[in-house]
Amino acid sequence: MAEDLDLEEKLMQVAFSEVRETSPEIFAKLGRTLRDGEILFQEGETSTELIMIVSGMCRITKVIGGEERVLAVLKAGEIL
Repeated sequence: MAEDLDLEEKLMQVAFSEVRETSPEIFAKLGRTLRDGEILFQEGETSTELIMIVSGMCRITKVIGGEERVLAVLKAGEIL
């Protein structure tokens, strides 16, 4: 099962790397640049966006017991 996830992740990265390399105008028109520490959305909010990280990284966090915990760190090529 984990192997299927690895394969799916690799296929997504390849597919989107093709788009990124061949269509920079799409990212220039639809993309946006975020500042370090900027919040994309908070738990419970509804989103209609598909977010692809082109460069940098994104931390997914949750406050548990009054302490912020990092659940995941996404890097360039990953999608949320």
